[in-house]
Amino acid sequence: MKHTPLESGVLQVFRLFAAFWLALVLLGGGILLVWEGFSSEAVLFLLAGVSNALLLLGYLLWPRLQRLLKGAYLPVAILIASVGPTLINHLVLLLHIHPAETMTLLETWPLAAMLFVPLVILAWQHSLRSVVVFCLGTALLDLFLAILAARGDSYYFFSTAHAILTRTLLFLLVGYMVSRIMAIQRRQRQSLAEANVKLTHY
Repeated sequence: MKHTPLESGVLQVFRLFAAFWLALVLLGGGILLVWEGFSSEAVLFLLAGVSNALLLLGYLLWPRLQRLLKGAYLPVAILIASVGPTLINHLVLLLHIHPAETMTLLETWPLAAMLFVPLVILAWQHSLRSVVVFCLGTALLDLFLAILAARGDSYYFFSTAHAILTRTLLFLLVGYMVSRIMAIQRRQRQSLAEANVKLTHY
């Protein structure tokens, strides 16, 4: 992934997302505890979600890490924000959904919503190639976990794979649009900077 200076506002948006994610996990986990009682599944979901959200928020709020990691700082944050929710989502599915049940895009919307922000931030900061890698990587991880959750049930697996494929195609479209807009803006800024240099020289 090519190292480029962080676009203005990227980290602020990412930090806001991490804080919102933490609040959402606490709210969802609290509702789950009230609904199901303090079962081991509900407590495990709450602990996993809070730990992942706190990890991302703490990472983004630690300025020293940005100086140490430099170009790898944002990719690592995107990795935490994408792999964590995917693992937690499948943990919930393994605990609450029977393999014989089907999986639709509507039922996977919480994961899609959580991955949408890292996707936009990646497309905002990096090239279309990075967006493609992100979409394919999250899809392959999701498919691998779906194989484990299916427990040999091909009907469940293919219905889940259909939802993952639909989400991936939508992500590629959105990523392409955002990265295209940002590429145009960068070219315009570069042209303006070159024009200012020429004007100063004259």
